[in-house]
Amino acid sequence: MVHSIGTSPYQLSQEQVSRFRRDGVLGPLPSDSPCLEGLLELLQEAFPSGAAGGKSNALDPQLRMPEIQDLARHPSLVHPVAQLLGCNELSFFQARFRVKTSALADLQPWHQDVGANHGGLFDDGTPIPSFTVWLSLDGADADSGAVALLPGTHRSLLGEWQKGFHGLRGSQDSLDTSQTMTLVTPPRHFHIFHSWVVHCSLTNNSRKPRSALILRYMDRRHAVHVSFPHEPCGLNG
Repeated sequence: MVHSIGTSPYQLSQEQVSRFRRDGVLGPLPSDSPCLEGLLELLQEAFPSGAAGGKSNALDPQLRMPEIQDLARHPSLVHPVAQLLGCNELSFFQARFRVKTSALADLQPWHQDVGANHGGLFDDGTPIPSFTVWLSLDGADADSGAVALLPGTHRSLLGEWQKGFHGLRGSQDSLDTSQTMTLVTPPRHFHIFHSWVVHCSLTNNSRKPRSALILRYMDRRHAVHVSFPHEPCGLNG
């Protein structure tokens, strides 16, 4: 049980918590972390878009940039995630800097982020739940390639989940996409979603790049049998 979240200015309302439990997603929420000042420019310099693909897709940029570790520990992100996970102590275990440039055909398939490469497994082989913070650095909407998801699908594992990103490869046509939710996200705002919710990433049809940081968290008590570089964070810093 979370004991001290009530003292936080970033405390979520009961309605927000209930909505997350129902849909598996919440946002957009603002971050006032000072680490965001100039961060996009630093990331662009460290991870320039490739000439061939016209995109950046840098895994774990926090290993080179302490600014991202500081951002991931900021209470505007940590406190809501801790409240939704129901724990005081988190482990920040994975990050990605993702850029889609204008007119880049980069539609990702529907998938769940689950399994050995997405938080690890318990001793009995079942996957450890994790939460994703999808933070927009320059704004995202349906036209610029925002994330889309199927609310409520976080409650069960679908397809061949053991295959991770490709676990739903054979189930794309059978998914009910009638309730698809597009995560419109202003700059310096983020959505939190359960990493098991079925989601995809749309093609950028706009005239501007779409840049985001994807940060992954789990209950620190579960960060035991995994190979990721874990960073402790929580309600007490």
